[in-house]
Amino acid sequence: MTRQEEINVLQSLKEDTYFAQVFKPDTIDAMCRNIENDFPLDCGIELFENCQSVIRTRNEVKTLKGQLDESVGEVEDLREQKSEMVDFLLEQANQISDSKIRTNILDKVQYMVGHKATIKRKIQLSLDLTKEDKEWLAQNL
Repeated sequence: MTRQEEINVLQSLKEDTYFAQVFKPDTIDAMCRNIENDFPLDCGIELFENCQSVIRTRNEVKTLKGQLDESVGEVEDLREQKSEMVDFLLEQANQISDSKIRTNILDKVQYMVGHKATIKRKIQLSLDLTKEDKEWLAQNL
């Protein structure tokens, strides 16, 4: 392969290639100048400078992925806790005879999860549906 062919190949690698992900365009240009001057390819070039940056970036990505996985786990735990709270509140509301307190509890539950989810949980827990629940079902089915 001639010098010019090597230079052409290196220049073509500056575009969207795996090679270009490791070596910056300036580094590739310096390699080409070294070929033109018949110097060793890595003369005056910190060849692995970019590699260190890639390694740091990969480590940062691994750290961020770990943080994301941890956050996803926390979100799942919070969803489970919310579900348990909703079940508890619905069961408590079902046992309270004071209609004003019961209404307040049910309003809070509906605020937390919405009317549809409240009705669904009541059915799953075998709790009685209110007149409003039945009307909502009739209007939304």
